[in-house]
This record gives sequence, C-alpha cells and structure tokens, in this order.
Amino acid sequence: MNIASKNYGVLVYDLEGKKSLSEIIQNSKLKAKYNMDAKNYFNLIDDLEFPTACNNICLAADENHLWTSGIYKPQLRCFTLDDLSMKFKRHVDLEIIKICPLTSDFRKLATLCQDRYIEIHAQWGSYYRFRIPKYGRDLVYHDHSAELVMVGSSNEIYRFNLEQGMFRKPTLSYTNTEAINTVRINPVHQLFGLGCDNGFVECMDPRSKRIIGCIDACGSINTMLPSEVSSSSITAFEFDNDGIGFAVGTNAGKVGLFDLRKQGAVYIKDHNTDLPLVKIAYHDSSKNIFSADTQLVKIWDKSNGNNYTNLELSAKINDFCIIPNSGMILVGGERSKIKPYYIPSLGPAPKWCSFVDQITEELEDFKKNTVYQDFKFLTMEEIQDLGLEDLFGTDLLRPYMHGFFIKMSLYRKAL
Repeated sequence: MNIASKNYGVLVYDLEGKKSLSEIIQNSKLKAKYNMDAKNYFNLIDDLEFPTACNNICLAADENHLWTSGIYKPQLRCFTLDDLSMKFKRHVDLEIIKICPLTSDFRKLATLCQDRYIEIHAQWGSYYRFRIPKYGRDLVYHDHSAELVMVGSSNEIYRFNLEQGMFRKPTLSYTNTEAINTVRINPVHQLFGLGCDNGFVECMDPRSKRIIGCIDACGSINTMLPSEVSSSSITAFEFDNDGIGFAVGTNAGKVGLFDLRKQGAVYIKDHNTDLPLVKIAYHDSSKNIFSADTQLVKIWDKSNGNNYTNLELSAKINDFCIIPNSGMILVGGERSKIKPYYIPSLGPAPKWCSFVDQITEELEDFKKNTVYQDFKFLTMEEIQDLGLEDLFGTDLLRPYMHGFFIKMSLYRKAL
C-alpha cells in the first residue's frame, strides 16, 4: 500500500500489491522472516487480475460478490468480498463485452459476447446462449418484466423474455440512428435511457415499449461549450438515483448533466483530453460524479463541477466499479491487474475490508512521526540557554507550537 496521489489536497491510496508474496520470496536471498518486503506485503483481494487485460467489473446487488471479465484467454471470474478471494473462474469461448447479473448474488448471470452471442450462466456453468441480429454494445436486465434489453450497431432495441424464452418485437429508434451505444434503466420509475450514436438521448417507456421522448444531448453540449473537437456521439450514460437527473458522456471527452424536465444541459464538464468517455457513475454519499475516459477517472462535484481529484492509470481504462457507501473504487484496463484505490475523504472502507482504515491511519501517523525524525524540539528558553538566538528567522529553526525544531547535528554542536 502506498499513496498514489494527492491531487487537490485529497489523499488517494493505491491498494495494489506490486508483486505476489511468492515472487518477493523467490527474488530475495533472505528468508521470509528477515525480508522487509515480505513483512510489509499487502494484497487486498487475491487473484484480482487477468493474464492480459480486464474488460468489465460489476458488483452484484448483495455487494458481496464481484464479477469481472478479461482476456487472454477470455474468462469470467467471481470474487467473494467477505473472503477477500476468488470464488471461481470460468473460461469462455468468446470475449465478453458486458456483464449483467440476473440475481442479487452469483447464481445467475448474462453476458454480451463478441460475434452477437448472449450467454446465460448458472452457478454451475454456462446454461444457454442465443444470438441477436446485430452486433451488441450494451445489455441490461429489466427484472419487472424478466427481459434482457440489448442495443448495438442498429436502430433497434432488442428484448428477450427469459420467462418465455423468446424475443419480443423490437422497438425502433425515434431518431433513426445508425447505432445505439448504451442503455440504462432509471432506478426510480424504470424509464429506459438510450445513448445514441447520432448524439441523441432517447427515452423508452417499459410499459408501452415505445420511445416517448428524446433530447439532442450532443447538440446542447456543443452549443454551451464550443471546442475544436465537437461532440457527435454518446459513449456513456447514467441515471441519477433521484429519478430526474442523468449524465451523458461524449466521444469528445465531455460530460453533460441533464434534467428530464428540460431540453438543454444543466451543466457541462470537460475532461480536456478529447478522449471518449468510458463510464459515468454517481457517488451518492459524497454527491460527486465519477467519469472515466480511456486515460483517467475524474471525480467532481455534481452541483458546481469543482474538481475533487483524479485517478490516472498507466494503461488504457476499460471499466471501473465504485463500492457503495465507501471510498473504494476498482479500476480495470489494458493491464493484467485490477487496481483498487481508497479515498478516505469520500467514505470509510467497506465492511469486508474495514482493516484498511486502521492501516491508513497508522501510515499517516508513521509519516507524521518521521517528518522530524532527525530534529530536536527546543523551547524559547532552551534556545536562549544554548546561545542560538542568532538563528531566529532562518531556515535552521522551524517554528512549531510553543517552540522550534532544530537539526540534531546542529544541536549537538551547540551543547
């Protein structure tokens, strides 16, 4: 564990173990009990990695099971967070584009795969798979109707009823877009939000299965915040838990906050990278928004847009996952390990790793104690007794509370 950054005065802890314990011991001639690297070894979750890259990270509704997918070879991994370990891993035939849990735990899962396949998994393995007419880009599960809703490289919204085992009549896009990049379900009133390739946001009523409204999101963003690289496509979309607000991310690195009751954007945030947005998430406990492009995860206040801090990964970012009601975030990308970050100012550590709070506090105390490790604290009377009054106002005396710090070497000379 180490401090990853301190942007905007916010401490961010990197909880990734740089090497496995076996690698540390093998590369050292010292025994484990004499090896300081082995003694200070820390790894949050065992096997939180893939051979090449991580594509998806998804937390189950029970907040105790974590789903991840990656390559190469394509595989699916499930973790039990209470045990801080991997529950199982499952190799699959095709690379997974999207993970969608069907239950609140690990028992049922749907995955959107390459080559137009949707695969249904039970707790014992792959159960059934079927194909959709066009290549898919996003997938959600509507539990009220037991339907999988899929969008992709066409202007149709596909619905597959899991109870009847059959496709329902697809819904056509109102703006006749060439592709729909993302779909989300409003957590309050179940309205479907569709982020289209032509820059529009369309809303579909799950009862009538019809498009009931649309907003030219990219047009509004380009009007309010003109730039050299204009936004033409929506690449990320997310509803706020208040049921009214939503956020869209564009291909030009901009995030727009919208209200269902208004046509124009309420606020626009520019990542200043001109890179497409990968994912947007609301952090309810701190009233912040996490928005990620392929280079960084930006955390900012949703009420005024002020930057809170940034998380930068050394590789391309593919996905991230926020642990609810905590300050922990998992970031995956074009690197083998999934990187866990902990930001104490956003919230406490999750209950399954509450010990992280104690470790970070001890680390802070250790750093405070080592700042003046080679210094001696002297009061004003002691400085006068040593005849060091001439050092007042110089860098050799550091004021602190009711006295001063002086280097030990200088103190010994003055004795």
